[in-house]
Parts: sequence; C-alpha cells; structure tokens
Amino acid sequence: MKPKQLIPVVAFGLAAGYIVGPLLWPQQSRAERSIEAFKSVCVARHLGSPYSGPNDLGFEESVGQDGKPVWIDVKTAIFMSLEDNSCSLSTYAPHALTKWEAEQTLVFLEGVVSENFPDLPHDPGAQMGSIHKAWMTGEIGSPTRWGVAFFAYPEWGDSAGSILSLSSPKQN
Repeated sequence: MKPKQLIPVVAFGLAAGYIVGPLLWPQQSRAERSIEAFKSVCVARHLGSPYSGPNDLGFEESVGQDGKPVWIDVKTAIFMSLEDNSCSLSTYAPHALTKWEAEQTLVFLEGVVSENFPDLPHDPGAQMGSIHKAWMTGEIGSPTRWGVAFFAYPEWGDSAGSILSLSSPKQN
C-alpha cells in the first residue's frame, strides 16, 4: 500500500477509535467512582466484611499534610483517608466536585445508605455547603456516635471541595 493510500485509512481508524472507544469501554463518572470506593472500602470495613484496600482500586498511596497516609485516585482527583474509626473521600479545588457531580454523588449515596444502613436516621442538623446530607445516630461528642455524611461546597471558589465520610463508633 502506498503512503498516500495509508494516510486516510489511519485517519479513519483513529477517528473511529476515538468515537467508538468510549462506547465499548466507558469510564466511570467521578460520582460513580466515589461511591464505588466508598462501598468497597468504607462500608465493607465498617460492616466487618472483607474489603478492598485503596491500592486494589487503583488509588496511589501518598502522605497527607498531617503526615498520615492518604490515597489518591489520579484519574479523578479523589483523596481517601482511613483512620481507626473513620473512612472518608474528599475533593479539593481546583478539582472539587462540580454541582452536578455532587448532586449525583448524593443520589447514589442515598441508595447505599438505604441498602446498607436502613435504620440509620437522617440528621437534618448536619449541614455544610450547598449540597449536604447526613445519617447519624448517637449524641454529638459521644463515642457511640456514628454515621454517614456528605458535604459539598462547589460554589466556594478556591476553597471548593467535598467530603463523604463514614464514622464508626469508637472502640474502647
């Protein structure tokens, strides 16, 4: 085949791959990725089920500003933190969740909570940012307090961000 004939074939192949590729191998949205990681690590860990470590989900381990380990999903700029009694996923400006991504995350999260924690009551007092919802039980400050919370504040400009967390009761 002559080079002049090969150029249109290659150009067509690249264009077709660019158009068809996402249909064959769709990427998760940031909301879907957040919820997948939340269920696979945070929820499973809280329930005492075998769970994937952040590395198993493709998160890369790093060290946070406080010197503690943090895992970062470089594709979505989502940070995961694991503590003795909590697990959280966060985003920060300039890669904070958009309003639409935060709203989608909340919709997915409501399903996760109703499926895994059906008796956990909604806590209307837990508010921060324009998009928020929390399900908590136990008195504020009590070691038995635990629950799920999501706060997103995409409108805060350089301070925009979000946090999705699951806090477990403190063990003695």
